[in-house]
Formats: sequence, structure tokens, C-alpha cells
Amino acid sequence: MKCPNCQAEISDSSKFCSKCGTKIEAVSRVPEVKKAEEPKAAPEVKKAEEPKAAPEVKKAEEPKAAPEVKKAEEPKAAPQQKAIPPMPSQPWKKEPAPAPVEVKKSKKIPVPLIVVAVIAVLAIGFFVLKKPADPQKDSAAGQVTGVSQPSSEVSEPSTEAKTESGDTGSESSTQAESSQASENAVKGDVTLWDQADDKAASAQSALNEGAYAEAIAQGKDAIQQYMDIARENNLQNEAQAKITPVFQILSDAAVAYGQRIEEQEMGNAGFNEVRNTVRPIMTLQETLKTEGYSIDASALETYYDGVIPRFKAYYIRKINEITEREQWSRDEAWTYASQAYAIQDNGTTLLFDEEDQEDPLQMRFVYCRGWIYRKRCETGLAEGTMTNEDAFNYMIEVLKETDYNLLVLDDLIIYGKAAGKDVSKYEAAYKAIVEEISKEQGLTIVSTGASTGNTVNVKKFWYFNDLDGAEEYKVDSVNGTTKEFRKWIRENIPEYLK
Repeated sequence: MKCPNCQAEISDSSKFCSKCGTKIEAVSRVPEVKKAEEPKAAPEVKKAEEPKAAPEVKKAEEPKAAPEVKKAEEPKAAPQQKAIPPMPSQPWKKEPAPAPVEVKKSKKIPVPLIVVAVIAVLAIGFFVLKKPADPQKDSAAGQVTGVSQPSSEVSEPSTEAKTESGDTGSESSTQAESSQASENAVKGDVTLWDQADDKAASAQSALNEGAYAEAIAQGKDAIQQYMDIARENNLQNEAQAKITPVFQILSDAAVAYGQRIEEQEMGNAGFNEVRNTVRPIMTLQETLKTEGYSIDASALETYYDGVIPRFKAYYIRKINEITEREQWSRDEAWTYASQAYAIQDNGTTLLFDEEDQEDPLQMRFVYCRGWIYRKRCETGLAEGTMTNEDAFNYMIEVLKETDYNLLVLDDLIIYGKAAGKDVSKYEAAYKAIVEEISKEQGLTIVSTGASTGNTVNVKKFWYFNDLDGAEEYKVDSVNGTTKEFRKWIRENIPEYLK
């Protein structure tokens, strides 16, 4: 006879095919005739393809009736498959016609033989999917299918069979994917960082090329993406290693950009540009620290701490330069002073304290304000929009704001006289100031004539020049006021003006 699986010639008494290992006895005992007449047998063959039928092969040595094959779909039914007594006769051994050999000769293959062949294929498939207890059979099945064997052994039909069913297979797959995802999260999937890494590389290139604004923009984007990836994938340690160098790029770019702006002497517009560049990075640093990252922003902090003092020195220097000219523009002086005043944060001036009358920049701001008040009166009188009385009253209102500036007090007296006003108390106050400064500082103030030595024309009397202040802020060693003299003015002149 021939093996129904591989068609190899085998003896009639063989229980296994010597070539492919197929169990001949199990196949041959399938009742052919009875099942051939049952029209519903064919649909059952399709269901037998499920690997749940595998346990039947293990029990192939025990005589079993083929009808029980239907039960292969129910894993729990396998243990109940009892051996059915063999048929009284074995016609297939005596009659060669039903043998698989005849299939090739006949144009029509009997249904029973198809059933037998399908069951045989399923039995072989089971050996492929599940390793039998017998290693030799294992090897034989492997030769037939050409598929490697799984490492787990097939046990006797029991409740454990459920763990190898299709339902639990999907669960096992999900668990495996979850385990792999977890492993990737621990290792860090390099593809997660690609876009952020590209931004970081662009930031470094821009910094190298001196495109500081671009470096800052790219660097901030890169850090934000690193932070987002770390939050979503629990990869903070990996993100820390990437954020550290990028923050350094941000710091270096911000400092270089700020220095470039300062060199251009853009005034308050430059200050605002520097502040609007650095502050968001400082805020980002705080956010990083809050989320547990270690960030070194010392270089950026050192630079930013010096921004206000440097801009303050810039405005002091610009106003001082005006005093060195023979002719100067009061508008120019007021432009610098008003710019310095405009640098504020929530309504508070940043470059000087308005309440500190001894602040060197505040003193210059007040002096320049006196200059601009004088110009307003001159312009109003020239254009006919003000009268002498208007100018006189206006100067009275702003006199205190100018810290009793002698220039303003001198103009007030002139406009008052022109308007026919009594200006005696203002003249007394003016005289008291001139006498006190001459006594305390040895400086002579005159209304006419040039300034020479210790004699200074009132129009070039630098009241804001603090003779007791820092050397870098002084415009002259004589023409100016001491802290003690300014204190005397503030305490005594109001008494003259009551």
C-alpha cells in the first residue's frame, strides 16, 4: 500500500510511514463508507482545520472512532474521546481500490478518501505546530512540513490546552507587544528623538554661523520636544543628556545676541530686545528645574544681571557727553532721559528708582526734564500759544519736580517780571542757593558771562553732577553739587516759597 500523505510505498502492516512518519493505523480506521453518505461531513472538514484538533494525534494509538473528530473544536471534550471497538473487518486492507494509489487513476475521488486525506493533513499539521513527546516523531513531522518545531511540549489533553487556543494566543501577542514596548521605553527608541535632534543640530549650526536669533529659536524648539518625549515615554534620563548641551547653545546664543544689540546702542529698543530674548530662556530654565532637570544657567544669569547696570551706564554716558559740547540739543538730552525712564516693568522704572533722589540717572532725568520744561515755555511764547503769565505759572508747577533747578527758577523770575507778578520770594530763594553753594563748595554762579575756573554760568551749571559720586559718572570735578548741598536745598528752599 501507499502512504496517504506522501504516497511512499509501505507494507500493509505498517503503523507509521517510514518516510514521513504519518500514523497509518489512525488514518486507516476512519469509517469510510458510513461517512461517505453523510452530506454534512464535508462542512465538518473545514472546521477541523483549527489547531484545537491537535490533541487527537497524541491519542492516535488508542483505537478511536472518526465521528469524534467533530469534537476537536472543543478543547475540553478531548479527554472524553474513548476508543471505539474496531470494525469487524478491514476491507481497505483486502481491497486495493480505496488506497490513495487509486486516486491518480480515477477521475473522481471518493468522498471518504478526501475525508481521510484531510484528516491526515490536519494530523501532520498538528505535529508541525505542537512538538510530540517522541523526538523521533518530532523530527519526522518537521521533515514533512519544513517548519521548525516550537520548544514547548504537548501535554495530555487537559484544561491547560486552553492556554494554547486561539483566544489566549491574541492575549499572549498583546503581552509580548507590551513587553517589547516597555523594553523600547527603557532603552530609548532612537527614532523618537530624530526631529528634536535635527533641531538641536540646526541650533548648533546657526550658533556657529553667528545667526543667534535662529539658534535660539531652534534650540528652544528642540528642548521643548525633548521634554514632551520624556514625559510621554518616561525617558527623563535620556532627555537630560540631550537637553544639557542644547541649553548651553541657548545660553551662548542669547549672550552673544545681547552683546551684539548693546554694541549697536539701540537705547530702550535694544534693552527691550535683550530682555525679550533672555527672559523666556530664564523661564524655560525654571520650568526644566521644576520638572527635575539639572540645568547650569550661571553664564546666562551673570550676563542678564549686568544688563540693567550696563544700560544705566549707557544713558548716563550719553547725557554726560552733551555737557561737553558748546552747543547741545535739549531735545536730544530729553530723548535719552525719556528712553531711560521708559524702560519699565509693570509700571516700575528699571534703570533707576524714582524715589531715590540721589540716584545718578534719576538726577540726570530730573535735570533734563527741567530743560524740556524750559523749551516748552519758549516754544509756547514764540508760537503765541502761551503768555508770560502762562509760562510763569507753568514754571511754578514744575519747580519742585526739577529739584529746584536754578535754571528753572531763573526763568520763572524772568517770566514773572514780564507778566507783572511779585517774584520777590523766588528771587530770595535763588539768592540763597547761590550763596550757599559759594560758601559750601567755593563755586560762583553767574547769570551772564562765560564759565571759567570756579565761576560757572547758570545755563551750564551741572546740578546733577554728583561730586561725591562714582568717578565714572562725573562730568567735572568742580561744576556740580555735593550730597550735603542738595539736601540743604530740599529742606530750605520750600520755606522761601511759602
